[in-house]
Amino acid sequence: LRASCLGYTILAPGGLKDEPGGKGIRAVPRDAYRTGWISRADLARVTVACLLERATIGRTVTLVSDETQPPEAWRAALAALPPD
Repeated sequence: LRASCLGYTILAPGGLKDEPGGKGIRAVPRDAYRTGWISRADLARVTVACLLERATIGRTVTLVSDETQPPEAWRAALAALPPD
């Protein structure tokens, strides 16, 4: 996929949990991989945001819950991700 001419965003979530969303999310480049969990609801929120945000094209991101982060801090982290 990375070698193709297609635009892509690769999301690499931690383990998925069936629990309410709205918690803090840590979004880091794939080379800074972190283990952890993320709710399906939070993953869905980030997925939709990536579909709507051109700045995420050409990036690979790891996503895990992080209650030390404000609930919307992941948006700035996504915008700051380096390209693959």
